[in-house]
Amino acid sequence: MRISSRVFGAFSCLLNFWKLRGSHRCQRSFSAIRGRFSLKKSASLAGVLLLAVVSMSMWGALSHGGVAGALPTAPTVTQCDAASISAPSAFPTGADYQVTCTITIVNNVSASGATSSTVTASACLAAAGVTYPNCPDNLNLVPALLNPSTIVTTSSQLVTSVNQCNSIVNGGGSNVICNVSVTNNVPSATPTTNVTVDQCVGSATGGGSGVPNCTPIGNTTSATVTQCNGSATGGGTYTGTTAVNCTVTGATAALPVTINQCNGSATGGGSSVTCSATVVNNFARTTTTVSYSQHRAHQRKAKMGFTA
Repeated sequence: MRISSRVFGAFSCLLNFWKLRGSHRCQRSFSAIRGRFSLKKSASLAGVLLLAVVSMSMWGALSHGGVAGALPTAPTVTQCDAASISAPSAFPTGADYQVTCTITIVNNVSASGATSSTVTASACLAAAGVTYPNCPDNLNLVPALLNPSTIVTTSSQLVTSVNQCNSIVNGGGSNVICNVSVTNNVPSATPTTNVTVDQCVGSATGGGSGVPNCTPIGNTTSATVTQCNGSATGGGTYTGTTAVNCTVTGATAALPVTINQCNGSATGGGSSVTCSATVVNNFARTTTTVSYSQHRAHQRKAKMGFTA
């Protein structure tokens, strides 16, 4: 009974190793059981202690939420948004700005199902009329960006969502020029879905704004592309430019990517919004490898007059 009590004590020490390591009680427990058992009993004891260690390891993994094979959330690309949207280096909401932001995404899926993506994002903030790549106001952002700023990011996951140029430069006399391009490189048998559009709804409503130049016109809930809604509503244009000029190119998408840009921006008088979204699918051809024996068999059939 005394030995059993010591074994139990050693077991408790293992389960609470980080709290009790080095304590006199644990040392006495291990000393009491050392050399007291035959080889068979020692093996049994070792098995019990090993079970304790394994149980402790499994409990640690479960208590920290570890799940083998769990995949990280697919990346979301965000830039050139207002601070209220929790964007990195939030863009201002004031007047007399020129915003030029571009995101280029390449999503890849191999024939074996392996995924990867590359994102190239450029951001430029300057005074109205100062064009890219002159971006001196990038240095005033928090955190500051380079002048100009171009960042390339790679991932083992596919990009599924893009957000940029929303709710910014609403003080008047500003230009928002933002573009998103998505290229999906996929196997030949990959199915596609239609690219739905929700754009230019409630935009260019102020006097003297002119008619929005939007292609195509769309008002679809939960669309693939949502852009240029509620923008350039202050009336007038910036030095005669079209107040709202927005386009979506690409009828189908082989991978699910949503684009949300240029909404609720440049709402002050004398402003303009020019934004585009493009979706391109590249389908890889399926290649067949022919062995030498197959090649020779084909040659023999050809000599005999068989063409199939």
